[in-house]
Amino acid sequence: MHRSAFFVAVCLFLLFALAGLACRGTLLQNVQNEQVCVALAQADSVRIDSYVPSDRPAAAGILIGLVPGSVEELWQRSARQMAGTGYAVMLLPAREEGDADRSVAAMLFAAGLEALAARCGSPSLPVVLVGIGPAATAAFTIAAQEERVHGVLVISPTSAGADSALPAAVSQMNSRPVVVLESAADRDTDQPALDRLWEMIGEPKKRALLQTRASGAEVISSDLEPVVRRMILLLGDRYARLQ
Repeated sequence: MHRSAFFVAVCLFLLFALAGLACRGTLLQNVQNEQVCVALAQADSVRIDSYVPSDRPAAAGILIGLVPGSVEELWQRSARQMAGTGYAVMLLPAREEGDADRSVAAMLFAAGLEALAARCGSPSLPVVLVGIGPAATAAFTIAAQEERVHGVLVISPTSAGADSALPAAVSQMNSRPVVVLESAADRDTDQPALDRLWEMIGEPKKRALLQTRASGAEVISSDLEPVVRRMILLLGDRYARLQ
């Protein structure tokens, strides 16, 4: 009797596990990945990784600005999974260290917005911006200029030194939804700067401490990727996603 019950329990467990894997496989299969070439200033051009749902129109867009040191493979996997839930996701490439200033990052975000609108055929598609480290300033700056940006998530916004333009960019956010992800390392080295940033950001906002000693681009590691991805989706689901 007990042996039969145990056998039935094992069979049910395997059935649900296989069903879950099948659903996940279908989820990731319904994503189209391609590279989009966009022009920047001075005849420069970049290729942007694009991930869009292939079985339905995108419910919203997510633009992620990578920085030198970002683990692109992890972000590509994360972008594919977010696209599987109905988002159009674009990964803005990391530039060389000497080129990774706020003006170039801002140009990339602006170009990414246009590429996203063209790719989805919807100029007014709501978008969430994700800025890592020094790219946070660019995310805030573009969000202040673009009504289609419905929220901003920044990771280690003061890492690599507080950007002098950050306060001005934040002050123009006009109470757009903001999520700030900090690490323990950020708190140790940049606590005063983080506190000032937090005071400037209007409502609604959310501040989360990630239990890691990593900072900036290193925050999204293999164990933290699901946490960061979930925070991005929560922001998008609540403030950007079309019903």
